[in-house]
Amino acid sequence: MNRKERRRLEKEAQKQAKQTASTNASGPVAASRDEPKNVSNLLFDHAMNSASAQKEGALTQQLDWELQQISDQLNNGFTGDALKSCQKLDDLYPNNADIQHLSGIAYFMNQDWVRATQCFEAVISQHPNNDQALNYLGDLAIEKNELNQAEDYFRRAGKIIPEDQATLQRLAYVLQRLEKMEEAAKIYRQLIGQDPNSAEIHLNYGYALFKCDQISEAVTEYRAAIKLDPNLSLAYINLGMALSGLDEDEDAINAFRHGLDALPKHVEGLFGLARCLRAQDEYQKAADYFQKALNLAPDRTQVYWELGYSLELAGDKAGGQAAYEKCLNHHPDHSVAQHLLDSLMGNTTETAPQDYIQELFDDYADSFDDNLVNELNYVVPGLLNTELETLKLDQPLRSVLDLGGGTGLVAVEINKHVDSASGVVHGVDLSSGMIDIAVQNNRYHETFVSDIGEFLDDVGQGLSQYELILAGDVFVYIGNLEQIFNGVYQRLGKNGLFLFTVEQSPSENYTLQSTGRFAHSKTYVEELANKSGFEVLSIRKIIPRKDGDTEIDGYLVSLQKR
Repeated sequence: MNRKERRRLEKEAQKQAKQTASTNASGPVAASRDEPKNVSNLLFDHAMNSASAQKEGALTQQLDWELQQISDQLNNGFTGDALKSCQKLDDLYPNNADIQHLSGIAYFMNQDWVRATQCFEAVISQHPNNDQALNYLGDLAIEKNELNQAEDYFRRAGKIIPEDQATLQRLAYVLQRLEKMEEAAKIYRQLIGQDPNSAEIHLNYGYALFKCDQISEAVTEYRAAIKLDPNLSLAYINLGMALSGLDEDEDAINAFRHGLDALPKHVEGLFGLARCLRAQDEYQKAADYFQKALNLAPDRTQVYWELGYSLELAGDKAGGQAAYEKCLNHHPDHSVAQHLLDSLMGNTTETAPQDYIQELFDDYADSFDDNLVNELNYVVPGLLNTELETLKLDQPLRSVLDLGGGTGLVAVEINKHVDSASGVVHGVDLSSGMIDIAVQNNRYHETFVSDIGEFLDDVGQGLSQYELILAGDVFVYIGNLEQIFNGVYQRLGKNGLFLFTVEQSPSENYTLQSTGRFAHSKTYVEELANKSGFEVLSIRKIIPRKDGDTEIDGYLVSLQKR
C-alpha cells in the first residue's frame, strides 16, 4: 500500500472518529522475505471528548464548547478551520495541553509532521502519562523513519494502559519493521486472544511467523485470516509466498492468482507467482510474470537473471542472453547471471561460483532427497556402494570423507563399509541448508560447511588423513579439478581410495554445458590422475541421473593413492 492510499484510509478513519485500526494497520504484511512494505499503522484515536480527558483543572464552559467545535471540525476534515480556531484559543489560553493536543491532530491530518511533533511534545511535557499523545508521537516517528524512537513511545504508552489494543498493534508493527519478529509475534498472539475474529491481526501474525521461518504456522494464520475475511486479498498473496516456501507450488499458484485478481500490480505477488510457475516447468508463463513485475519495479534489476533463466528454459535463447546481460550491466559482479550466461554461450570456466551453488542448494535442501531419488532417478549412492563391494576392502573403513555430500545420501548407502565401533564419516558441503538436513537425520559423525577445495587445503579441519574420500555428483559444479585432486591426494592415507562421478564430456577436456553443469572427458580424468600421483583402478560408464526423459552419460572413477 503506497503513502497516498494509507493517507486516504487514515482520513476516512478520522472522519468517522474510529478508535480502531485501519484495514492493514499492524505491520509490514507484504509477502517478500527480503524487504517489508510500509502498511498503514496510523490509527486515528481521538473521540469527541478525548482531547480534554486530562484537564489541568476546570476550564470554563466557553472553552469546553470551543474545544467541542474544533473536534467537530476535525472529524469533518476541516483541518484549516480547526487550526485557525486552535490559534485563536491559544492566544487566550497559552500552553493549554488540550489545545496543543487538537492542534497536533490537525497538523497530523495535514501531514505536517514537524509541527504535529512539537504540539504532542508540548502535551507530554505537561502530562507525561498521556497515552494518546505518546501514540501520536510514535506514529510521527514512523513517518520520519525513526523506528527506535517510535518503539520507545509505544512502550511508554503501553505501560500506561498495558492491554490497549491500538497501542499493542502499533508496537508490533514497529517491532516488525525493526526485524524483531519473535517479540512482534508474541504481541500478535496476545492481540488474537483479545480479538480472535480480526482477520488483519491473523494476517500480521502470519507475517511475523513467516519472518521467523515458522512457515507452516504462518500458513495456518493466513488461512484463518482468509476464513474471517475472504476479500482480504493480501492474505492470499502472503499465503502463496508461504506455500511456496513449503514447496507446495500448485496451491501457492492458486493463492497468488486469487490475490492478484484484486491486486494485479502487487510486485511481490507477481514475482512469487513467476517463481512457482517456473518450478512447475511453466517457463514462458513464468517469464511473462517476471516481465510484468519488472515493468512495475524496474529498479529490481537483480531479478533480470531470473527472467533470463525462464526465457532460456522456454527456448528463447536470445531473450535469455539479453536478460542476463541486462542484469550484469547493473550488477557486474552478479556471479549467478555470469555463470548462466557463460553456460548459455558455451564459455567454459574453471568452476561454478560459490554463491550460485549455495543459493541453488539452500533453496533445494528440503526437497533434495525426494527430488533426486524419485524424479531424477538418482543412483550415484548405490553405484558408489557397489564399487566399494567390487574393490573388496580388507577391513571396515575407519575414516571416510564425503565431499559435497549434501544431505548425506551417499553416507547412508556406504555406511555398511564403515567400522561400526570406531569408524567416522565426515561430510563437507558449501550449503548450510543441505548440511542441516544431514545433521537432522544423523547421517554424519561430523559436518563442515565449507568449499571443498578450501577444506582439503586446511588440514586443521576434520582428520589429517582419511582412508576413503568420496565425491558423488559433485564435480558437475567444478570444471578444473587439479586443485581438488592435489588436495585429495594430501588428505588420503597410504593406499587411500578416491571414488567420484562425473558427467561425460564430448571433448578431450572439460566443458561447461548449457545446463550450467560441467562435464569431463575420460582422457582428462586419466591424465590428471597420473599427474597427481594416483593409480587409476577403474573408469566405468554410468548413467548417474536423468534430465527429464533423457539419460545423462557419465563415469564412475576409482583412484588409489600410490
